[in-house]
Amino acid sequence: MSRRVIIGIVIVIAIGLIGLLARGRSSGSLSLTPTPTSEAVLEEPAVTAKGVIVPEVWAQLSFKTSGTLQKVAVREGETVKARQLLAQLEVMDLEMAVRQAEENLALNQALLAQAKAAPRPEEIAAAEAALAAAKAGLKQAQGALDSAQANLDKLLEGPTEAQLAAAEAALKAAEDTYQRLLARPDPEEIEQARLSLDQARNSLWAAQAERDSICGAASKGVASQAQCDSAKAQVLNAEVSVRLAEIAYQQ
Repeated sequence: MSRRVIIGIVIVIAIGLIGLLARGRSSGSLSLTPTPTSEAVLEEPAVTAKGVIVPEVWAQLSFKTSGTLQKVAVREGETVKARQLLAQLEVMDLEMAVRQAEENLALNQALLAQAKAAPRPEEIAAAEAALAAAKAGLKQAQGALDSAQANLDKLLEGPTEAQLAAAEAALKAAEDTYQRLLARPDPEEIEQARLSLDQARNSLWAAQAERDSICGAASKGVASQAQCDSAKAQVLNAEVSVRLAEIAYQQ
């Protein structure tokens, strides 16, 4: 490179520096724009999971007596307090049982009053005859019970047409026997026979009503099948009691 060229370059650089210095003096000091910086933000980690909420304690609740469910006072998952009403049974069956118990109490009180009175010869004879009839009835009832126990499964399916016809015939025989008793001269014997017949009928009707109520509830899943079977067995026992009363009338 020649000396002239080098000198020219130096002159150009010097002129440029002089121009920059002059410009800086006229506009003041140069301001530098700060370079923006970014800051890292740390986020807390989030944890998600799926699960099922279950009660801490399970309790199997049931009524002390059987019956038809009338209403449920709470909803599933609702918080309840101690002694709060949860469900209620219909009281019709319970009222019927109370009436039956009252009738049985009145009958037993009448029999007790009669037993406390001084016995007459005819009463003693009637008592001996009743005792003999009771023994015979007990023997026959035991046989009927054994037979019923052997055929319990069949009877639980419901009465057949033949059984219904036999029940109607038995009821007709009881009514005929009652009419014959009305013709007898002893009013106490007639009254006792009538009370026994009424008691047997009421017991049978109450057992049938309870059976229908419990078995109806069992079909809806409210009561168990075991309760239904027990109610049917009670109906069977009541039918046996009616039959024993009929035998007593006939004797």
